[in-house]
Amino acid sequence: MASTSKVDLSGEDDDEQLERFDDFTLASSWERFISEIEAVCRQWLADGPKNLLEKGAVQLDFSQKLYKVKLELKYAMKSYNMEYYFETSSGGKIADENSTLHDLQLCFGVKDFLVIAPQSASGVVLDSPEACKLLSAVAIALTNCSSLWPAFVPVHDPSRKAYIGIQNMGTVFTRRFEADRIGSQVPVRLMHLEGLYELFLSKFAYSTLDFAMHLYKVHFTMTSTYRTIHHDDDDLQSLEDPVKGLELTATWSEKTVESSLEMAELENASPHEAEKWMILPYMSPNLDSSEGNRTGFASQLRLLVDALNMSFDAQFMEDFVSVENPGSDNLKSLMIVPPPTVLDRVFKDLFHEGSQVAALAKGEHKISRAIKGAPFGSLFAQFCLHALWVGTCNIRAIAVLWIEFIREVRWCWEESQPLPKMQVQWLN
Repeated sequence: MASTSKVDLSGEDDDEQLERFDDFTLASSWERFISEIEAVCRQWLADGPKNLLEKGAVQLDFSQKLYKVKLELKYAMKSYNMEYYFETSSGGKIADENSTLHDLQLCFGVKDFLVIAPQSASGVVLDSPEACKLLSAVAIALTNCSSLWPAFVPVHDPSRKAYIGIQNMGTVFTRRFEADRIGSQVPVRLMHLEGLYELFLSKFAYSTLDFAMHLYKVHFTMTSTYRTIHHDDDDLQSLEDPVKGLELTATWSEKTVESSLEMAELENASPHEAEKWMILPYMSPNLDSSEGNRTGFASQLRLLVDALNMSFDAQFMEDFVSVENPGSDNLKSLMIVPPPTVLDRVFKDLFHEGSQVAALAKGEHKISRAIKGAPFGSLFAQFCLHALWVGTCNIRAIAVLWIEFIREVRWCWEESQPLPKMQVQWLN
């Protein structure tokens, strides 16, 4: 910042000697923009995570420990959002691939970072010069604050989740970031580990010659996911299966490779060689949605879970059928209770048809007995199946069924009568 003056020494009056004065101390819009960013960053640095939480930092939906604060900035007739993401506690470690992380954390392993993006429908910067100018402004502001936070700008098409970024390393060096995601028309070379390995190494080489002459060792962890083939069972004359298939995730612990040939060999590795397996079922969509088929077994389970959630609103099951219950009128209008004839058929099946489930000999069905649930075909297992279909599987119908069920069990206890459909355990 400087100022200059011109003085006329021709002997004119003193009032005319300082005839012109050019002032260069007024900041440009670019400098004011940097100053605003710097002021915000200094405030966030001074507050720290604890005070930012007290001031209303928002927790991200997908993470238990990642929060953000944001501020609106304006420059060149455009509005931008600058967001600061920070973790409350991480122990200095980045979580594994199964944890919920921000895309930038997954790409670069950063913990605290800034993102500046336009307030637009896309939320990305499509103009390359504009992206560079934004990143430069944030970088200058962070340098003035002596902050080591990395800063990012979203670019390209929103579906690519692409970013460019920069970080002051505290010395004469800076670190630059570039992340992109190809969602469609992926090059064949990048569909294989060998091509990904070569692309990764190319980012560290100054030239093709440098890449060929130097030996790089890459450490990585690999996971592969396998799914059973889904068969459409809409035309099958059977109850809907809530479990649509199984998913196997095989994890290989940290590997070290030194050539693309080793990567090609790892790509064909058998899951039997993986150090860790995790098998999970993937469920019918009806379990997660109120739409679709409402008569299948999976959708009935969804209704049963809804009834369970409603049961927490009352202290006793009788409250759902009691006339004194303030909400009973609404419940009665929406939830149907089965007539006595239906209840009679249910309890005839439960208590008066058949006697006991086949006895289990010692050592038989050890796995099934280890499952924390009612044994197959037992009294309570049969009651649960009836609860799925009584009425519309609503809480009032289940409450009525449960009250009558307990009354029958109490009668057996008081009359010293054995309960039907109970397994006999042989103790040797």
